Amino acid sequence: MNTKDSSRFGSAARLRKRAEALAAYEAWDRAHPEPMDPAAAVATVASLYRLLPEEARRRKDDPDFEGVGRMLDALALLGRSHG
Repeated sequence: MNTKDSSRFGSAARLRKRAEALAAYEAWDRAHPEPMDPAAAVATVASLYRLLPEEARRRKDDPDFEGVGRMLDALALLGRSHG
């Protein structure tokens, strides 16, 4: 691993805390196995995205801003499909 890039992952303590949070979510998710159709899932993500402050929506954490761009593309398709 390139040590120059390792700082973007944070400290070991932060990684452990994140892993604990993900494990807690996974346990919750297993306890609530309600399937969701894709359109409802994307709409839910969109509603969560709208809760982010504008500054957070514009922040470019990854150099190519690919993750949010893909999500916005998916949301745009959903919007067109519902008129």
